[in-house]
Amino acid sequence: MRADVTLWACTCLRCQQAKVSWHTRSKLGGFVPPSARFEHVHIDLMGPLPPSEGFRYCLICVDHFSKWPEAFPLVDISANTIATPFYSGWISQFGPPLRLTTDQGTQFESVLFQALTKFLGTARQRTTPYHPVVNG
Repeated sequence: MRADVTLWACTCLRCQQAKVSWHTRSKLGGFVPPSARFEHVHIDLMGPLPPSEGFRYCLICVDHFSKWPEAFPLVDISANTIATPFYSGWISQFGPPLRLTTDQGTQFESVLFQALTKFLGTARQRTTPYHPVVNG
């Protein structure tokens, strides 16, 4: 019976016109292929994880060209907590990237993080909502 109801609802024109769409679907954007290592970096957050020495989250940074990953433990996911290891860990080791891809999390949209990318001269690229696989 469930299959019959599903088929009927999918083929009913009135049902489809009245259907509420909760998420707007965006097209997947393309990336310009990088020509050098550490030119284009993807960053994202992972967690919450089981606590280890007070750390519950990880900042994951991946180079788009070489796929080189780095992970930095975080106590929380505030903008200040993320900006510090990104600058002292990734930037101090590999230099500032030309492009940085993030999701649209509040930490990455904060005034602090925008000021950091402007200071570094790094162009920001945001992933489309509901397509997290796009971020490296």
